[in-house]
Amino acid sequence: MNGMLSLESLTALVDAGEIDTVLAAVVDADGNLVGHRLHGRHFLDSAYREIRCSLRILTPDVPGNGSAHPGGTVDPAGGGADAGRPCTLRPDLATLRRAAWLPSSALVLCDVLDQQGHAPIHHSPRQMLIHQIARAANLGYEVRASTELQYRVFQNSYESTQQSGCIDPIPLGSHLSGFELHAPLARERLSGRLRRDLSASGLPVAGTIVSNEPGWERLILQHAGGLAAAGHHGIATLAARDIGEQLGTGVGFRAKRDPLNIGSSSRIQMSLWSGQDPLFFDDTADLSMSTIMRCFMGGLIKGLDEITYFLVPDVGSYERFHGGFRAPTRKVWSLADPTAALRPFANGTRSVQVECRLASADANPYLAIAAMIAAGLDGVSQRLDCGPQALGGAYAGHGARVPASLREATFALGGSAMLRKAMGDAVIDHYVHFAEQKQAAVDRATPG
Repeated sequence: MNGMLSLESLTALVDAGEIDTVLAAVVDADGNLVGHRLHGRHFLDSAYREIRCSLRILTPDVPGNGSAHPGGTVDPAGGGADAGRPCTLRPDLATLRRAAWLPSSALVLCDVLDQQGHAPIHHSPRQMLIHQIARAANLGYEVRASTELQYRVFQNSYESTQQSGCIDPIPLGSHLSGFELHAPLARERLSGRLRRDLSASGLPVAGTIVSNEPGWERLILQHAGGLAAAGHHGIATLAARDIGEQLGTGVGFRAKRDPLNIGSSSRIQMSLWSGQDPLFFDDTADLSMSTIMRCFMGGLIKGLDEITYFLVPDVGSYERFHGGFRAPTRKVWSLADPTAALRPFANGTRSVQVECRLASADANPYLAIAAMIAAGLDGVSQRLDCGPQALGGAYAGHGARVPASLREATFALGGSAMLRKAMGDAVIDHYVHFAEQKQAAVDRATPG
């Protein structure tokens, strides 16, 4: 794919002076790409094998709480390890690519391993997704996925906003109406750069969509293997922020900016395949949805409460569910009802997928996709049918609602026998602790 690199091609580019920096990136618990900026020659000499680091890289500090890692040293491969314990980053050379939005740079995604025995750190988001993909593979299923990431473009950067004393950056394109193509030049300058630079970095970009909401746009990434799809999403968010900073504009992934605007989501499409055979497709079935697809969706519907935290990860993310702006909070599926959490996507074709509309724009793609696989496979194993489509149009009120707050979602996560079986007690306890620390920080900062 254009933009992808091998060690040999990277060596040639470093020798020619075209690349001098390699970003060795890890996805943390919040879905941010963090890590090291390495000299290109150092990466080629030794760092392509392993990089020393601290386990703190995986979990950001919660304001007022310090590290969200549980205390105490436990099994190195478990979910409760000391935050400051040394670990090893192992670059996945299959992800080595140009970082075309940055000068003279390449990027590689890394796995996080215990430094002593090089065992995987199981609560690492990338490792969690790898584990769920392996579970699916053991059943004969290949997971494919894609995301549609919604974001807002602002007239000024966050740095210039703070310097000017403004409360919030101003969205671009407030005069637009409908899906118009004559976006303001500043807005299209960012989205155009994003499309071109991501494509030049080896990401399968379909395009961007301009909305009638001020500054609100959507980046559409094409279907890929489940692990690659999560990586594409994470790289895209990093690139969008970097490009925005270069152009003096702001890019925001807040799930809900203010009560008067619709929220921003991360729509996730998923399907199961066996070689070239699409297992969700049955041309003799209603809406071409196979029995496996209906069972997979049945597992998602049953498990939505339990996986909501991995889809909607912060206290403020739940503001998107309030205010009546088409929030997909109902545990049903529908082709048309915007309040349904699930809908068939590309139905009637071999590319039929299930789309989850619940995830917020600040969701960690690795955790979100991993949780969806776990719930879907549970539905397949139990042969849980998804039931009839919710009819009656928007806001018909079909189905129960998903958790309406981080507190509710954390409780459902901690009590999930399904996720504990799929991911392990230590992993779930780690993320319950992380969620509780987020909630506690907000509770302390809230008067009364």
